[in-house]
Amino acid sequence: PSVRRVRVLRDIPGTTVRAIACVRARRRGCANRRSAVLVPDPGAAAAAARTPRARAIDLVRHFCGPTRCYPVVGGAYVHKDLDHMNAVFAMSLGPFVLRALRAG
Repeated sequence: PSVRRVRVLRDIPGTTVRAIACVRARRRGCANRRSAVLVPDPGAAAAAARTPRARAIDLVRHFCGPTRCYPVVGGAYVHKDLDHMNAVFAMSLGPFVLRALRAG
């Protein structure tokens, strides 16, 4: 009863060993198929279904276009490993997270 709002940050898209190798080789066009690296997130889906008390914050648009997800965005390497983002890219998302929190 004391909890008024719950916010769930949707899981980020992962990456692949192929995309990491592509970036290391400094090739252009390194990307993953969105369908291959963006997996369902049951926690975010549950939060989205419980509005208005619970909400999901979905930042996928900052990682992916309509069909591809990118290992480098705005000159920053996105991932720390196959399914976690690195600190530099995480900090770049701060304003978007704050905006989502204020909107809710």
